[in-house]
Amino acid sequence: AGAVFVGYLTWKRPGDVTNTSATFNPKQVKKKEESVDWSLYGLNRARTRYLPAKGLRPPFRKLWHFDAKQLLEFSPISVRSTLYVMSNDAKVFAINSETGNVKWKRRIGDLSAASPAFAHKQLYVTTLEPGQAMALNAKTGKVVWRRELPGRSESSPIVQGGRVYFGDESGNVWALDEKNGKVAWRTSTDGNVKAGPALHDGTLFVGNYAGQMYALRASDGAVRWQSSDLGASFGRTGRFYSTPAVAF
Repeated sequence: AGAVFVGYLTWKRPGDVTNTSATFNPKQVKKKEESVDWSLYGLNRARTRYLPAKGLRPPFRKLWHFDAKQLLEFSPISVRSTLYVMSNDAKVFAINSETGNVKWKRRIGDLSAASPAFAHKQLYVTTLEPGQAMALNAKTGKVVWRRELPGRSESSPIVQGGRVYFGDESGNVWALDEKNGKVAWRTSTDGNVKAGPALHDGTLFVGNYAGQMYALRASDGAVRWQSSDLGASFGRTGRFYSTPAVAF
């Protein structure tokens, strides 16, 4: 009988508990801050440079500091947790965007003035001295391919559809295969192409130092139209140095 009574106390269901004054406090889930990749100069292929970021306002505070010990003429690009930037002496740096620590660096020439472009785990860069275009492994900085150019280049590349687009100071606009650097097409203009091209709806837009603006078909480099600036005084022409933006 004692064993039965102990078993009853052990296995019996406890009574219900009621508290009408209890309140329910739902768990507060902290909303994760959104981040946006800025994977090429100008943010997107149309080079609009416009990021509609909400909540991005002062006051700001310094989180870390990085010193390349050289001029950083062009802005970095940002991909996930890494910044990629090229210094004036043609060093490419991969920097942890959270800490400022250098993941890797690689010297690829003697002089540069452009931003890299990121696509499919690779970086695409151009240099002034020597005149060249290159692809680097974005994780390690290892050179994937190198293409010598007939002139210097400070044209920040664009990558789309398996091709890398940029210009050079010999007046050429190039389309290279992104996998191996082979020439898909080359279109010659009448002046130094220092700017990066903008790409919109299958057309590349780029200006040169002869004061001409070109619209080129991205598939084969054919000239869709060409226009000139209004010129300076006494018959002198202006020069297009900046990268265009396409909108509206």
